[in-house]
Amino acid sequence: MEDFYYTFINTTITRIGAILLITYGVQILINLYKYNLKISAFYEARADALIISETSDELIKVINSFSPDEIDFGKRIDTPTKELLEAAKSVLNSKTEKGG
Repeated sequence: MEDFYYTFINTTITRIGAILLITYGVQILINLYKYNLKISAFYEARADALIISETSDELIKVINSFSPDEIDFGKRIDTPTKELLEAAKSVLNSKTEKGG
């Protein structure tokens, strides 16, 4: 009967670990996807400006009207690692407060 409990605990921990790793990887891929979309839109606007303009003076005006001077990525999202560390710290702090 003890073997059943050890097997159950082992498989549960493995499944939870796999789910956490997949979640971590998906969050990283989503952030990279957003970054690549914004960069590609920025450079496509520059390419469109090159196609439309006929002179160098006109090129500067068209570039300024088509694309921003900088790429805004919005607020920075904390990495999943940072969130996990903060959760672990809060768990440790709650255990020390209960024990002492």
